[in-house]
Amino acid sequence: MTTDRIMLQRAGARRGFSVIFDELWSGYLPHIGPQAALLYCFLQYLSGGDAPNPCSQEWGNEVCQPLGMSVEDSHQAWARLQEMCLLVPTADGYALCDPHPTPQTKPSSEGKLLVELEKMFGRPLSMTEITLAQEFQQAYGWELVLAAAAVAVDAQARSMPYIRQVLLNWQAKGINTVQQANEDIADFRHEKARRHARRGGKAKKVASATQSSPSTSSSVTYDESEIVLRRIKRTEAEERMGGVDY
Repeated sequence: MTTDRIMLQRAGARRGFSVIFDELWSGYLPHIGPQAALLYCFLQYLSGGDAPNPCSQEWGNEVCQPLGMSVEDSHQAWARLQEMCLLVPTADGYALCDPHPTPQTKPSSEGKLLVELEKMFGRPLSMTEITLAQEFQQAYGWELVLAAAAVAVDAQARSMPYIRQVLLNWQAKGINTVQQANEDIADFRHEKARRHARRGGKAKKVASATQSSPSTSSSVTYDESEIVLRRIKRTEAEERMGGVDY
């Protein structure tokens, strides 16, 4: 006679660790999902010493491979642990927190900033990046830092130096709120589109004039077109060097 169910007992279970399992499965699993729960248990196993950085190659070899998890999935699981305050940054790394009877879903402003930055970057932050993010928050506030990070993502420049430059530009303009920052971004993009449209119109006029005017050789038209394109590229390069491109 067979059955679809079996009795599974605990043999020599340690009460301290069993509490973590009980609350993790009953309270947190619906919020974090099975991969984050598995990662949390494995990180508990690794805790007490050094562990590979999630951004390193060792992370894939020492964490993802044993768990049968892709690096991308492990990073998403890492972010979910942070969202639920099960994994919090410290001065020299990260700390694993015990699950509570009622899941904690509201991290501090500092924790929220780091979680959101990791979502934007698509990977966990390095310790240097965490330190810079904390410095930015103290100087500008976490909401303005996130607004600057959004600018960096739009520019495909996911880096703390770029975020710093955006914040410094805003500071020089006297911008200290998200609303002011959004207005500045909108104004910049509008002015940039207007300049590009004006340059495009001039380029078309030059191109049509060269095509309609008589020339002694075909190389003359080619050279003039090249000069126009070179000027456009040089202007765009000067704009990029002159400040942060929204």
